Amino acid sequence: MNADLETLDEVDVPPTHQQGSAFVPSVGIVMPLAEQRGGAELLLLQLLQANATLAAEGEPVARYAVAFLEDGPMVAATRALDVPAEVFEAGRVRQVGRQVGTVRRIAAWLRALDADATLAWMPKGHLYSGPAALLARIPALWFQHTITSKNPIHRTATLLPSASILCCSEAAKAGQATLWPPRRADVLYPAVDLARFDAAAMPSQAELRARLGLPADAFVAGLVGRLQRWKGIHVFVEAAAQVAHAQPDAVFVVVGGPHFSEPDYPAELNALAEQHGIADQIRFVGHQPNVPEWMCAFNVVVHASTGPEPFGMVILEGMALGKPVIATAHGGPLEIVTPEAGLLVPPGDVPALADVLTRLAADPAARARLAAGARARAAQFSTERLARDAAALVTATVRS
Repeated sequence: MNADLETLDEVDVPPTHQQGSAFVPSVGIVMPLAEQRGGAELLLLQLLQANATLAAEGEPVARYAVAFLEDGPMVAATRALDVPAEVFEAGRVRQVGRQVGTVRRIAAWLRALDADATLAWMPKGHLYSGPAALLARIPALWFQHTITSKNPIHRTATLLPSASILCCSEAAKAGQATLWPPRRADVLYPAVDLARFDAAAMPSQAELRARLGLPADAFVAGLVGRLQRWKGIHVFVEAAAQVAHAQPDAVFVVVGGPHFSEPDYPAELNALAEQHGIADQIRFVGHQPNVPEWMCAFNVVVHASTGPEPFGMVILEGMALGKPVIATAHGGPLEIVTPEAGLLVPPGDVPALADVLTRLAADPAARARLAAGARARAAQFSTERLARDAAALVTATVRS
């Protein structure tokens, strides 16, 4: 189907779609990006994959098609899942004439799909799918993956009519509520790929440590995240310096590359480690493609963000691997980490983080208890749960 050739003839509201006695919504997803740059892009592919898996098993969930506003690798990845995908080169938002044309083409595409609703995967997508939904006379939803910064795109997306804003956490929902006008919002928690983050499918910890150059018997605490100040890497370094006094053989690892917005931060972190005399105990290994293997090699996974996380995927990934997690007590982590699955510390509190790390380093039994709880908690965030919840939210919106 070439959606550019579709017309915009007046049509009635699309009929509901039934599979047996179950309603199976037809949803046109509008995705601004076509190159995987972060968690939001990965989450879309997880939703489509899990939805396809459930459908193949005979469980009616939803029927998706995706309109990308640029071309890129995700288009082929989507089609490889047998999900229809179109590309509407939208250009920049400020190109008004081009935006109007893109909106018309998306509206025609939605009509051709006989869509029950449209879902913009990011606020920018709603700038196109919101008006297109009005033309197609169907409900529009959009996904808020962040705690809103009140930037112009978020504000404009909120101004446009929507049936629901899907938020990645209660924290994100509360942030969205600060924008005018008030809009209905629902929480749709992200998911973790339990097959990829499965310790049972990994080599042994001893083998991984040998491969990664980590000592076999040391206590290893690791942090995974981009080298940005709000991620609290400096807090982790300072806490590591305190832990090293009680655990001189402990090793600390930071997995993550620099961010273009803070080019001086990596050098600052290295200088901080030198200043505290732990340069030989802390390792900055940069961006790594095999993150699950690094996490499996750790005894504890640390999350040290000083600003509120919208959700906290790294925390969930560590838990899925059966790792005790230490996270900061604000934003999304408050909704993920239970007392049985991990420990929370105040953001930016170096002594509190150091104290918890020191206690866990000396208590393998406590680590084992938290590991079991972490795995059980992570299982509640499966990709299949994501697919079912997404379909249920769209269905409730269409039928309201």
